Amino acid sequence: AGVDARVNAALVQLVHGVEASGRHVSPAELARLVPR
Repeated sequence: AGVDARVNAALVQLVHGVEASGRHVSPAELARLVPR
């Protein structure tokens, strides 16, 4: 559960950073960035 929380937090930061930079990230890119 702790790992999921950290991954979710990192993903939120990533998405906000991408929105701020105006760069579009595809779901495939996100999936590659988050190891399952």
